Amino acid sequence: AATLLSELEAAAPASFRNRNALVATSKDSRLRRGGTVVVSGAESELGEALSAALAGMGCRLRRGTASCPATFADPNLPPSYTLRKEYQGADAVVFVCAGVDGGRGGVSPTLLTAAARVLPSSLRRVLLLSPRGVERTLQLSFALRNLLGQLDRQRAAADALAAAARRVGAETTVMYVETAGGGSGGGDGSGGGSGGGGR
Repeated sequence: AATLLSELEAAAPASFRNRNALVATSKDSRLRRGGTVVVSGAESELGEALSAALAGMGCRLRRGTASCPATFADPNLPPSYTLRKEYQGADAVVFVCAGVDGGRGGVSPTLLTAAARVLPSSLRRVLLLSPRGVERTLQLSFALRNLLGQLDRQRAAADALAAAARRVGAETTVMYVETAGGGSGGGDGSGGGSGGGGR
């Protein structure tokens, strides 16, 4: 068995053999006063409240875009220079996803997928506010909302973003927000010590 594994490893592409080198060392994810935070989806009521709270903590805020052309997320095309410049130098990025604020504004799954391709090396933390149901698509009430695969696309885009954050050494926190009553669900998990992807 060991010989077979060695042969498979030797025959694998270089990107697979160097897979461990693709994961950056985790940084200190704590956001310091004066840190730069990009908030995408800030035009929603929840986004505005979150932006005000971050500004009160002494963060330097930049408003990020909430949508982008599908070509920005196409893996067969070069990553978006516009988005790369938008996130350049950021310590943290906050994504307020579509559906968490009564359907008003919010970040599209396409933007999440595109952003995953251009996260900066300076990044320490990613916060994703996602509508509750993304993680419960087999429950009847959420399955009905997922008839066209909307929640599945949201989950896939969030997974791609968390994986990209790990590659630059940043941690990811996903908070699922209750949309029906307008209340907020608690965070279903935070990034682990190895740099993110917590749910």
